[in-house]
Amino acid sequence: MWQGIGVSAGRGVGRAVPIMTETPLPPDWSQPLSEQERLDGAVERLRALLSTVGPYREAPEAMAVLRAQLAVLNDPSLRAAIAGALADGATAEGAIEAAFAPFCAALSGNGGTEVAALRDSLLQLLQAPSAHSIPDHINGAVLVLKTVTPVLLCRLQGQRPAAVVSENGSYACHSAILLRALGVPAVFGVEDIAGAVQEGELLLVDGDSGTVTVQPNAQDSAFLQPLPCSGVDTEKISSAGGSNVRVNGTVGSVTEAQSVLQNGGDGIGLFRTELLFMAQERPPTEAAQLAVYAALAALMQDRETVIRTLDCGGDKPIGCLPPEKEDNPLLGRRGIRYCLDYPALFKTQLRALLRAAVYGNVKLLLPMVTTPEEVQAVRGLLKTCAAELEQEEQPYRTVPLGVMIETPSAALTADLLAREADFFSVGTNDLTGYVMAADRGNRAVSGWLDPFRPAVLRAVEMTLDSAKKTGIPVGVCGEAAADEAWLSLLAEKGVASVSVPPHAIAKMRRTLPPTRI
Repeated sequence: MWQGIGVSAGRGVGRAVPIMTETPLPPDWSQPLSEQERLDGAVERLRALLSTVGPYREAPEAMAVLRAQLAVLNDPSLRAAIAGALADGATAEGAIEAAFAPFCAALSGNGGTEVAALRDSLLQLLQAPSAHSIPDHINGAVLVLKTVTPVLLCRLQGQRPAAVVSENGSYACHSAILLRALGVPAVFGVEDIAGAVQEGELLLVDGDSGTVTVQPNAQDSAFLQPLPCSGVDTEKISSAGGSNVRVNGTVGSVTEAQSVLQNGGDGIGLFRTELLFMAQERPPTEAAQLAVYAALAALMQDRETVIRTLDCGGDKPIGCLPPEKEDNPLLGRRGIRYCLDYPALFKTQLRALLRAAVYGNVKLLLPMVTTPEEVQAVRGLLKTCAAELEQEEQPYRTVPLGVMIETPSAALTADLLAREADFFSVGTNDLTGYVMAADRGNRAVSGWLDPFRPAVLRAVEMTLDSAKKTGIPVGVCGEAAADEAWLSLLAEKGVASVSVPPHAIAKMRRTLPPTRI
């Protein structure tokens, strides 16, 4: 069994199809093409591939990935740098290398890897027009690669592998986002597997646990059975303290919200609004946001619908927003800090959310909060927005305001934040990373990203204790929210809800006994 990082949930089993990157060919100097013509041809081929958006059209985050890649390819300064290098006598390959170098360096740790992958794709298409080709027999197979690029995934052209395994990549990389949009199970970060697996070997891939089993035996037969998605017992799970724990879904689109209902979810525990911004060339208008939020609220009706305000910055750069150049973006203007620094942008979203609340049980959730003053500032903006809507005779509804506990500061001052907030949501992914001082995108420190670490558990316990004293509910989202053992450790502290991906809702209901959370 091989161990990696599960980046796209689900289980897949099929015969291995290793795809090795083509060795670049030397330029064919017999062709009567100038370096500019060679380059233009490669750029057009790459642009055409990235424009193949069919299977991703309904997935905002996936569309944002493709648009981001195209934006880099079309960047005027990049094109000017390539043209300048060609004018100085460089080959097309040399011009690409020279032009991309400063881009990769400037974005190191914040998208540089993705830009480098785009550069490599362009070089491969320049030297081998058939690069990134996909075999004809991949339907139901498991693709095994050293690196999965967005360009390669655009080559699928309607074919659907059973799963994808890669030696490189992380949960947040562009290829992982595209695979999640396709619903294809995937495991990345499996060292040396590309050269070890033979074509035709049976592979069992678990995108939840991050494991890859070669030639699974009969004991794995039960594991191979698909999980049922219908006929779910929607009886709420009771905690050890006797209170009911709601099983909600974490989603980024109205389509995903529909799958929460199909899988027996109690509501929406986290709607990620940043995906609406990622899919746009400019910030979405109030009307555009209202359309999405209202559709979500109407779909869920009386069910809890927690909508997180714009969470950007750090590892979530958004091209349509004012650029942020920070030496350490993960400790910079993230989430609520960014929004409060751009009140006009933030008010547009808050107005849309207040108007959408008329259609359902909407609650607002603030990301990356570190101080009570930030919550107070948001309440002030909400009052301003409500007054404006009142004057404009626009229907609206006031909404509960929640705080995400995902920084050490928020956990340490949870007692103070509880006086300002109507509810808490513990974001286990970022909280674990910040408490343990470990970058979630750095595989070298992945061992520290463990929610069972005493420091993480104590931070969550402090939050739950403070909330209990104040009488506000606490939900849990992130990867640990779907971990029965982790939640069981905190059962007596009174978790009110968990928010997990739609596909994990049925698993939560099956695996967690009524008295375990």
